[in-house]
This record gives sequence, C-alpha cells and structure tokens, in this order.
Amino acid sequence: MAMEAGGYAEKLGNRYEANWVAYQLLRLLDEKITSVTVEPLGNDEVGTDVIIGDTDASLEHHQCKGGAGNAEHWSAALLYEKGILKNAFEQIERGKREFYVISPLPSKQMSDLKDSSRNSPEDVNQYYEHQISTSKTRKKDFDYICNKLGLNTNNELHLNRARQFLAKFHIFPYIIDTHSNEQLNDYASKLFVGNPVKLVSFLKHYADNEDKLRTKITAHDLYQDLQKSGFEAKVLEADDRISPIINNLNTNFEQSITPYLIANTQITRPELEELIQSTQSHAITLLMAEAGMGKSALLLELKNKLESQGAIVAPIRLDRCKVETSADSFGQALGFSYTPTYSLAKYASNNKIVIVLDQLDAIRWTAAHSDNALHVCQEIVRQVLTLRSSDVDISIVFASRDFDISEDVALNAWLGSINDELNSVKLSSLSDETVKELVQPYEKYENLSADQQDTLKTPLWLGIYISIALSEDRAPDFTNKLELVKRYWENRVLEANKITDPNQNLLVINELLHQMISKSKFSVSEASLHNISLTALSALLSVGLITKQSKQISFRHQALFDYQVGVRLFNAAQDSFDKLLEEIGDFSQQTLTRREHLKYAMSMLLTESQKDFCKTASLLLQSKNIRFHLKYLIFNSLKEIKNFKAPAKLLVDDIVKSPELLPHLLSSTCYSNPELVEYLSEHGDLSKWLDNATDEELVWKLLRILRSVADKKPDVVLKTVVPIHW
Repeated sequence: MAMEAGGYAEKLGNRYEANWVAYQLLRLLDEKITSVTVEPLGNDEVGTDVIIGDTDASLEHHQCKGGAGNAEHWSAALLYEKGILKNAFEQIERGKREFYVISPLPSKQMSDLKDSSRNSPEDVNQYYEHQISTSKTRKKDFDYICNKLGLNTNNELHLNRARQFLAKFHIFPYIIDTHSNEQLNDYASKLFVGNPVKLVSFLKHYADNEDKLRTKITAHDLYQDLQKSGFEAKVLEADDRISPIINNLNTNFEQSITPYLIANTQITRPELEELIQSTQSHAITLLMAEAGMGKSALLLELKNKLESQGAIVAPIRLDRCKVETSADSFGQALGFSYTPTYSLAKYASNNKIVIVLDQLDAIRWTAAHSDNALHVCQEIVRQVLTLRSSDVDISIVFASRDFDISEDVALNAWLGSINDELNSVKLSSLSDETVKELVQPYEKYENLSADQQDTLKTPLWLGIYISIALSEDRAPDFTNKLELVKRYWENRVLEANKITDPNQNLLVINELLHQMISKSKFSVSEASLHNISLTALSALLSVGLITKQSKQISFRHQALFDYQVGVRLFNAAQDSFDKLLEEIGDFSQQTLTRREHLKYAMSMLLTESQKDFCKTASLLLQSKNIRFHLKYLIFNSLKEIKNFKAPAKLLVDDIVKSPELLPHLLSSTCYSNPELVEYLSEHGDLSKWLDNATDEELVWKLLRILRSVADKKPDVVLKTVVPIHW
C-alpha cells in the first residue's frame, strides 16, 4: 500500500499512530501490559514512538510507520535506508527490550529471519551453518544486515548479537480500516459502559490532551483520568484484573465515609502531612486516637492526597470485611487472586503502593476468629517488609483506637515486636477555631461550658451536634455525650416515623440489633433480614440512621449500635443484676466492644440514679463472672460522678478497703477529679496514706493527683499537704 505524499500523508501518519496508541491503552486497561509511554525522551526516544511495559518487566519499542513511500513491503535495505535497522539494534542491545515496526506493510524477509533466530540451536555456529547458510538468499540478507550493523559473521560473539537482534525485531501488521476500527470499538465496549466511539476518541488523544506525553502511563493513572472524565468501567464476570478491584475498594471506602463528613466538608487535620511523610519513610504507620476522633475521615484525606501524587492506594475497612484463615483468603474475599500485597506489587509497575487498613481494632472487637484475623494482619505486614527488601515501594497504614492498642495484650505485643519498622501518629482533637466556625451558625461557642466545648472537639460528637442542629434548625441542648447520641437517635427515629409505621421501624431496628449481637458483627446481609417491612428499612436508610453498602446493612456509626446495646444493658440492670450478667454474656462474649456497650449503660444508670449506678458498679467489681477490662471501665465511669452523695461515698469507701481495687482507683479515677480528691481528703484517706507511706512510688502518685486538682481545689491541697512534716 503506497502512502500519499505531502500533508495528507502526514495526517494519515498521525491518525495511524493515534489508533495504535488507543489500542495499546485499551490493552493497558485490560491489564495485558503494565505501562504505555508515548513519545519517550533520552535514549528511549531513538527510533521510538511508543514504549510498552510488559508483565515480565521487559520493554517493547514501537515505531509506527503507516507506509514507506511507494513501497509495498519492508526489505532489509529499506529498513536500513529509513534508519530503522540501526535504531532497533541500538534499543535491543540495551537489554530486555524488543523492537516492533507497526505497519500495514509486510516483510516476509524479516519474518523468516526472525523465526529462524527464535527457533535455533544453542550453538550459534550451527545456527549460522544450518539455518542461515543453507539458503543463498537468506545468507545474503543476513550478511547484509550484519554488515550494516557493523557485525562480523566470522566472530561468534557478533553472530550471537545478530541472532538476538533478529529474534527480537518484529514487523507487526496493523491496518486502519473498517474492521480494525470496529475491533477498537468492540474492545472499548467490553471494558466500559456507554458509547465506545467516545472512549476510543478520548484514548487516541489522551496523551496529548492530558499532558501525558513522555510520561509512563499506568492502568491506575488512566482509570483515574477516565473516571474524572465521566467514563464508567464495566464489572466483568470472572474478572481477574486488579484495577477494578482497587476502584471498588476506593469507591466502597469513600461511600462509607463521605456521606457522614461533618457538614459535608473534609476538615483538614494537621496530622495529614505527618502521615504522608511516614508512608515515605516507614514500612508501617499506626494512626491512633480515641473513638470518634475522625480516623476514617483522615484516612480518606490521606488516600486522596497520595493518589494525587501518583500512588496506588488500597483502602480496606476491617470492620466491613471478613479477615480469616490467611492473607490469600483475605485477598480472595476482596477480589484479588491471592494476598493483596503481592497482587498490588505485581500490578503497580514501579508506582508507590500504600495499603490502608482502617479499624485495626475491629479484628479484636469480636471473639469469633479474632486470633486468626490478627495472624492475617501479621502475615500481610511480613509480606510488605519482604517486598520492601526487594526495593518495592510499598507501605501499610493501620488505624486503631488507643484503648485497644494499650489493653489488647496480643495486639500490643505484636506492635512492640515490629517497633523498628513502625511509626505511630497520634490524632489530636479539633481546634477551638475549627469547632467555633461550625457551631457559630447555631450558638456562640464561647457560651458553651468547658465540658461541652471538649465534647464537640471530638468529630463524632460535633457531627452529631451539627446533624441535630440542621434537622431542628437550632442548637441542641446537651451536657454530655450520652445526651447527644440519645437526642440524635430520637431525632432520626422521629423523622423515620413520619415516613412509615413506627412499629415497623422498631421491628427493623430490633432485628438488626439481634443479628449483629448474635453474630458478633457490625453489619448484616440485607438478605438475612426476614419478615421486616422494606418500606421501614428504606425509611431508616433515608434518614441516615442506618446505611447500606454492598448489600450489607449497618448503623451509620458504631456509636449508634453501641448506644442501643447499651440501652439493652441498662434495661437489664434495672431489672436485676442477674439479668445484666446474662445480657453481658460469658467470658467469651466479654470482648472489647462489650466495654463500649457497658459504658453507655453505666452512663444511663448514673443519669437515672446514683444509687442504682453505685450498686451495679459494686456488684460488677465483686463479680467473678466479669473480665477485668470491664471492671476497669467502672473506674473510668466513676469520673462522671460530680456530686458525691451517700451511695458514691459508700462505693469509694469499699474500694479504698480493697487492696486489689485501690491501686486502680488511684491510677484511673483520681487524677484531675477534684470531687473525688476532696472526698478522700475530707475522709482523711489522703493524709493517712501520705503520713504512713513507705512506698515512694505511692507518694509520687498521690502528689501527682494533688497537683492535678490544685487549680480547682487549692484549699484541699493545702489542707492535705501542709500538716505533713517531711
């Protein structure tokens, strides 16, 4: 096929290359190759229009030639005349590279030499004697090529270089016609929803229009740009590609967080830059904070920032997926062929990889398979460290609540064992300025008490405050967290009851709670909710009390689930202590998440009656059927007592008399608790301990307690310390 001369030929050439680039980008999206570089620079540029990265880490140099004047085929002489022969030889000699001339013109001459070279004996002399020299024409062609490349056929090393060159030099037939255009459209239609012609057109001009010339384009980069331009990838049956899995993980992660951002805005946290730096310098990053501090929202911001820098991010919420058996089975549950680490490393093509595991503590919240889940996380970390030792740029970020890290023995021991590779980042409360800006439309921040301000510095409670304020068009009245979550629950249920039958709504809520408690899970399959009103389910979803993702139903935030289970424990406690023990469950059911439920129940009891609270607290502390971490909660709950009446004084007196319980009272309850310190001072306990103290550690602990309340109760401190003669 002869190419027309002049400007029209140039236009045809550009169209030819554009079609070929579009085809290669479709192959990239199909993960048949790992990268595409259009118009490369430096040494890569020599004789090359496009570089293809193959899955075996080798490279293909493509030169697009829509024609060669009036020539009907490529000969060795024509290839030399056009400079292609020498350019191809230079690229192939660089190692792990092959060279392709993409053209509608065939070349039987070069094809025969290639086939002989690829199917030749190991001995290069036998190759030359039996596969080249037996044909005068072939020997002539071979000798011509060697001569033009400066190779001596009498030199074994040169012969071998010639053989290697010919084995890796390809004339690849590609014609632009109706059939090839239909093939492009069919390929595009296979991978993406919508008009394939529009997608092919986008891909033809992608490198130029999106400033991607001379840049290695990966499937991940291309998918992101396609999404931004409104193209939607198809979900294919039995799809083993990595890109759709990563996209699905990112979509699920975003959808689980974005709808619940405070006032629909992403609050930038100062710890973001620290996290980014940590992923660059450390294999493992641990983000720690108290419950409700906005860890997930910060991880979403981290994900977006890292992606904007070209990293491949795989965010996974451990509270919403099954983590059992092994890293391979975990990866398969997510859609990978095997473990996420090695799957991502194979796909990444030198991109930075960051695996984000949100809610690390979730694997220990439930008794079922918690040890196996921890082992899976340990296996994934070992794989990350192994890959880094092979110069793969991969790191992992965990997020967990403070309490679970410090109190879970197995989790704490494991993190201690990888301390050299681990960097911890502590997430702080929101600033006064941030909270003030969000609260200001409803009330003056300065008019809130110090306790109320502290409560709203926690993103969870600020978000609930804003949600109520938006719904009621006024600031909600509250004094503590319990009142906020109670107000929010009542507000949302009231809205749902306007849509459908309140009794049906209650049935849905109770069924959800029953399944979550019995299965020790924080989400349940929509299909498992039998004999409920779908209208009621839809109503609860629409008001934001519950959420649905990937056909799994859960409460909008774990705090709502904890609160409702806390209500059950509260009702049981009011019935009898035996009922409370039954509701709490045996040792195997007394997981760390049960602690959150009991915390709500104890707060409700204290609000209802100090007497009931203290009676229940005393029985829990004395019970042999309660695990220590639940008893430890009681010492924290005692901090909520602001007015020491007879029941509270009696409870404290009993604890003081117990050698086992007293140390926990001093360590956990007394610090920054002026009401309790004042009572212990008036009762003479502090002076007695200081007078008779032979334990230096105890003395320092007592002095630290006194110092913590000196600003609020200076008289108590003076009364306690001054009479003592050192």
